[in-house]
Amino acid sequence: MVIGLKKDQVEVVSYDPIWRNAFILEKYFIEHTLNEVPFVSICHIGSTSVLGLSAKPIIDILIGLNSNTHMIRTINQLDHIGYNYLPELGDKSRRFLGKGDPCIYHVHLVEHNSDQWRRIVTFRNTLRVNQAIRLQYQRLKVRLAELYPVSRLLYLEAKSTFINHVLDNQSSDESH
Repeated sequence: MVIGLKKDQVEVVSYDPIWRNAFILEKYFIEHTLNEVPFVSICHIGSTSVLGLSAKPIIDILIGLNSNTHMIRTINQLDHIGYNYLPELGDKSRRFLGKGDPCIYHVHLVEHNSDQWRRIVTFRNTLRVNQAIRLQYQRLKVRLAELYPVSRLLYLEAKSTFINHVLDNQSSDESH
């Protein structure tokens, strides 16, 4: 089982079915920790959520909140189970947390059904159903991991063009 990466390290490994189980277990802990926070959904996102897709071995979790007004309260609750708030990696509509050293889990806090929520879920779902896009994305990630083995920020920035292109095409397909 390969899971977790050191800060800034970029390594893409073959799909591991244990990732799904790691998500299910962590989702259980999160649900019980947030029992007083009004959240709508907790989803497995990112490449580890896509069967057969190579990925950085970090489990990405999307938590959809009823409202952005619950962000700080949620961050404080997640601190109790080892999550560290990383404000420099989020923005006004998305808060980002990490857990573990090496990091095993990333949590993305967003308002449920916001544009941010829809983009994240749409990209994940596209990868799950479209083999051609999934294979293109995998090749890109492997190449970028070789180019940026110690700069996760550059790796993420380089992937964003592909992700935005897929999502923009998805939006134009839906508008026809």
